[in-house]
Amino acid sequence: MSSKDTNSLHWILGAALLLIGLFVVVSLVGVNSQADSVNTQTNITNHSPTVEDVFVNDAQWVFSPGFGGGSITVVPGGQRDVWINGNVRDQNGRGDILAVKGQFYKTTAGDTCTPDSNDCYAESSCSTQNDTEGDLEVLEYSCLMSLDYWTDSTSTGGASPSTDWTVKVEVVDNAMTTGSDSSVTKEIETTLALTIPTTINFGTLTKGQSTTSANNQHQVIGQNANDEGDVEVSSAADMTCTNTGTIPVANQEWSLTDVDHSDPAGTDLSGSAADTNLGVAYKTTGDVSETLYWNIELPASNISGTCTGTTTVTAIAS
Repeated sequence: MSSKDTNSLHWILGAALLLIGLFVVVSLVGVNSQADSVNTQTNITNHSPTVEDVFVNDAQWVFSPGFGGGSITVVPGGQRDVWINGNVRDQNGRGDILAVKGQFYKTTAGDTCTPDSNDCYAESSCSTQNDTEGDLEVLEYSCLMSLDYWTDSTSTGGASPSTDWTVKVEVVDNAMTTGSDSSVTKEIETTLALTIPTTINFGTLTKGQSTTSANNQHQVIGQNANDEGDVEVSSAADMTCTNTGTIPVANQEWSLTDVDHSDPAGTDLSGSAADTNLGVAYKTTGDVSETLYWNIELPASNISGTCTGTTTVTAIAS
């Protein structure tokens, strides 16, 4: 082989080796600069929610103590709206709060009590709204408790003077963990109120006639609040008749039993207030009332027309 051919072969082999080297370098660069997708994750610890504060008020969304900071008085014959207001917090964000529940119960009844107008009120789902100051961990809540007029009093003269009422608020998150507060207590005042009919009508009678258990008048006096009650009765003047004559105060009699005017169980009406000891009890189930029976005896002469008078019937505590 000639020297010229040998040199050409060397150039060809050198060029081939250079191309192979460049290919290896390019391949390595390609491998080292490849981009991969990486999955990133972490688990957030669940924090139990907490009740920040509890306020008892007579209005919704008011975050301060109501009722003058004192006890609650029932409304005779009606309902007293009591609002339990405050804030709840969840460090996982307010969106993690599932529900807020409220209870108002006589302390001796406990938080497992069955709802009852005497001693146990519960709101299974209170109203909530975002915190008005913009805290993303906080919800404001408001729970309505409508107290009936016979709700047990825990003050002097009431059904349960040796205890009080407890307010409990519970917050639940989506993981069903809870937080609660039962540190606030209140007193329910004793309120005396009776329903007393305002008319006693003996109807048409003849001179000298006395009523009996068959035609006397029944005055049904009912419980209208949360205090045991009696009534006092009196009359300051005789009944006067439109044509002629009067009927003396003492000719009317009251009794706790259904008897005739002549029965010794009756008591003559007088100008001095007399305690009847009627005893209208605390209300628990159904209406509670007692009856006062009224009889009258008409004079035998010098009387005619329509006779009217005023009898004062005053509610007093038993």
